[in-house]
Amino acid sequence: MIDSRLRKKCLNLFLSRYTLDNIVKQTGVSKKTLYNWKQQDKWDEIKEVNLTDAEKIENRLSGLVLKMIDKANQSADKQSLANLEYAVKIYDEHQKTSLVKSKR
Repeated sequence: MIDSRLRKKCLNLFLSRYTLDNIVKQTGVSKKTLYNWKQQDKWDEIKEVNLTDAEKIENRLSGLVLKMIDKANQSADKQSLANLEYAVKIYDEHQKTSLVKSKR
């Protein structure tokens, strides 16, 4: 049986915004096992509860931007798509900066 401390460590990494692939690298736990734990222990629900209001807004905005990109792709409006791609680029740069600050 896998140590419950390792399972908790994986959850804590997930709550710290590590991807499953990164958790695999950090802990050596298989991705399939992580996926099972994520489903069984409802990591996404735990993560949502632990998010700050700013993080919740950020997640919502990123979802909306992705929907807008899909609509622009479907309509083939090149200018709208270019504007959205620029907005996503700025957003991604902001995300990288925020993650660096939060890891300090």
